[in-house]
Amino acid sequence: MTISALRPRPDHIAELTKGVSLPLEPISRLHMQIVAETVSRIWIELRSAHNEMLSVGTEAEINALLEAKLNALYGNDPIWSQLVATVARGKETLSYNGLHLEKRPDLSIFLTRRHPSFPIVVECKIVDKNARKGVDLYCANGIARFVKGEYAWANREAMLFAFVRDGATIDGQLSAHLYNASRQSADPCQTLCLPKQLAGMSSDTRASSHARSFSYQAPNHTSPPGVIELWHLWLA
Repeated sequence: MTISALRPRPDHIAELTKGVSLPLEPISRLHMQIVAETVSRIWIELRSAHNEMLSVGTEAEINALLEAKLNALYGNDPIWSQLVATVARGKETLSYNGLHLEKRPDLSIFLTRRHPSFPIVVECKIVDKNARKGVDLYCANGIARFVKGEYAWANREAMLFAFVRDGATIDGQLSAHLYNASRQSADPCQTLCLPKQLAGMSSDTRASSHARSFSYQAPNHTSPPGVIELWHLWLA
C-alpha cells in the first residue's frame, strides 16, 4: 500500500454506518454469555479430539478449528442457531476512520438479529511466556486494537480468547499487567475497570472496561465512541 493510500475515508464510514447511530446499542449480556459458554464447551470437545494440535498449533490453526466447530453447530444447536448466523475467520473490516480497509480480526461472530456489518469481534491470542507470547503481547496486540479503534469501533463490547500454555490466569497475570499499565502516564490500554467475574458464568470468563479516545469521522456521527467492555475467555 502506498503512502497516499493511507488516508482517512469518511465517505466509506458514512456509507457503512448509514441508518445507524454510533455507538451501537449494547449486545444483550445473555447473548454474550451464550457465546462465551458455547466456546468454552466447544473447547473441551476440541481438546478431546485435537489435543496435540491445540497444544502446539499456531493461532491460525486453532482459529480454523474453532470456526469450523462453531459453524457446525448451525442447525444442530437450537439456541446457537437462533442467535448466530455464521462465524468468519479473518473477515476484512475497516478501522474507525477508514484509514485501513483490510483489518482482519481473528473471528467475527455474526448475530441473526444484528446489523450484518457489525458482528461480535474476537481477537485470539496464544499466551505462552516460554514462546515469548506473554500477557504483554495479549494487551499490546489484542486489547489495544480495540482501544485505538482498529476493531469493534462501532460496538460497545468485544471478546478476546486466550489459548493458555504457561498456566497464566486472568486474575493473576492479566489483572496485574493492566494495573501496572494503568499507573503509567500514558496507559496504552486505557483501563477503567480491571477484569471482574461475571455472574452466572461457568467458564473462566472476566470482563474489563476501557476508554476510547478516538472520534468518529463520518459527518453523520458526532457522539464519542464511549467505553468498550472486553470479555476475556481464557482456555487451557
